[in-house]
Amino acid sequence: MISVVCRCLHFADTYLTPTVHSPSLLAGTNAGKVYVFSIVLPAYDKRDQEDVTARISKEVIIQWY
Repeated sequence: MISVVCRCLHFADTYLTPTVHSPSLLAGTNAGKVYVFSIVLPAYDKRDQEDVTARISKEVIIQWY
């Protein structure tokens, strides 16, 4: 059994689609994968009533040769 460890986290404002940018969390693992989560922030005046949500948007697999 191979265990996967999160090696780095990075918050960024990225273009997950060609025209729309959003806050994102990038998580890199020791297995050569980067998971990109889009973060949905509620309006400033509703942040005490609504939750911040995140969903996986992309998975990048890095290959070493």
